[in-house]
Amino acid sequence: MFRNGESKYKIGFTSRSIDKRMKEVQTGSSSELTVAGEFESEYASRIETAMHNLYSAYNTSGEWFALPEQEVVMFKERARKMHENFRFLEESGNIW
Repeated sequence: MFRNGESKYKIGFTSRSIDKRMKEVQTGSSSELTVAGEFESEYASRIETAMHNLYSAYNTSGEWFALPEQEVVMFKERARKMHENFRFLEESGNIW
């Protein structure tokens, strides 16, 4: 998750390094970006979709969200729980 100078957050995943991805996103941003949170998972795409759905009320444009500070603090914990849920579903044969 990246944060721009306007306190908006980009929720997404990448298969490349975070630094490379941040440089790409920075090119199109007028304010400096920082890494606000990260979580590695083999379910990254599904976690991204779940996060976008969870935070849809805060969506400002595309993958950018005006998240309350409490949600930013909880980002890693929410991602971890989603990861565990997807793993459980996969192991129990309930998805894919």
